Amino acid sequence: MSDRERPLNNRGQRDAPRMARLLDEQQLTPDLILCSTAERARETTQLIVEHCVREIEVRHTKRLYLAAPKECASAVRDNADAESCVMIVAHNPGLENLVTSLSGEYERMSTAALARFEVDIESWKEFSLDTSCRLVHVYRPKEL
Repeated sequence: MSDRERPLNNRGQRDAPRMARLLDEQQLTPDLILCSTAERARETTQLIVEHCVREIEVRHTKRLYLAAPKECASAVRDNADAESCVMIVAHNPGLENLVTSLSGEYERMSTAALARFEVDIESWKEFSLDTSCRLVHVYRPKEL
């Protein structure tokens, strides 16, 4: 089985619904999820969508499979529009590097972890690694 076809592990199957409940409780449910085309990312996204109260638009993109931070930012810029809250479901080390690039701080992003940022832009078309961002919180399933 290729890495792209590898399914979500048991921990991810357990933790993704927990994180979806957290999104609802904290009123952080995204308007849009940009998801890698890898099977485990697709499964994670499906569990989030199934367990969130509000409807969420999902767009799958090959660009997020093992993407570096610059490619993650580009995927947001090219896919998001009027949505106020956008989530990326992708892979490490790219996500850890993205969080570090945007915040200037290293945060370990374990399976199903969520980094919440406030972003100071008028449109996602302006989003880049140089965008003014504030890391609000990192939620890890183990810490809930």
